[in-house]
Amino acid sequence: MRLDRLFSEQKQRLLQDGQDDAEAALSILCEEYLHVTRAQRLTHPEMEVEEAQICAAVDRMLSGEPLAYILGSTEFMGLTFQCTPGVLIPRPETELLVEWALQDQGTHTVRFLDIGTGTGCIALSLAKYADRWTGIGVDLSDSALQLAKHNADVLGVKSVELRSSDLCAAVEGECFDLIISNPPYITAADMEQLDPRVRREPELALYGGPDGLDVYRRIAVETPKVLKNGGTLYLEIGYDQGKSVPQILKDAGFSQIEVRKDLAGLDRCVKGYYYV
Repeated sequence: MRLDRLFSEQKQRLLQDGQDDAEAALSILCEEYLHVTRAQRLTHPEMEVEEAQICAAVDRMLSGEPLAYILGSTEFMGLTFQCTPGVLIPRPETELLVEWALQDQGTHTVRFLDIGTGTGCIALSLAKYADRWTGIGVDLSDSALQLAKHNADVLGVKSVELRSSDLCAAVEGECFDLIISNPPYITAADMEQLDPRVRREPELALYGGPDGLDVYRRIAVETPKVLKNGGTLYLEIGYDQGKSVPQILKDAGFSQIEVRKDLAGLDRCVKGYYYV
């Protein structure tokens, strides 16, 4: 089949399903399965290609399966992370959290803790882009930890230790310059309205309790016990949590609290310092 026809037909199928990212997704599929770049697609639309893999992938997308699970990997901070069902898919919004931490800490030697490491995207990106940083990534999910270990091996990151832990339980008695997390923050009401593709991701990494704030409350209480004096806490938040999460941190004794917006102008990250 001609490439332009294949692309047009499959794009239309996705758009009719309400998937607004159809063109971007298909471009990725063409590169993955046909080894055809966007430039090649535009300059050689008449190219004859085999359509089976692309059509099968689109079928899976239409069934609600996320693209990252279909491909088995996704990009984050310019790095490739293996991503399999049962683990939260890294998102571009979370890159803001990583970039903020890197910008703030500069070239200092930093020991960090990543709570709910998942694929390891936050912890491994920090270690990859900051040579003097070492850290620990913790998660309750054994499958997530196995995946994070695989990603660490592929990326050649040896400065991050991975542990099974419920928040800070496995690091009691230790001390960190920086703690960072993208905790579950979706409310009970919003869980019912989730996109079918998002519902394929683990509830443990999505559901934050009735008001979406359960894990933030726990983090605010537990992290001061393992943060050094003047240490920093970085958290990703939901778009409507720009007031509630800072208040939780303030009530727990954090100060100099700051909220940062994403490219869409929505509240996305919170930073706070803890002084003894």
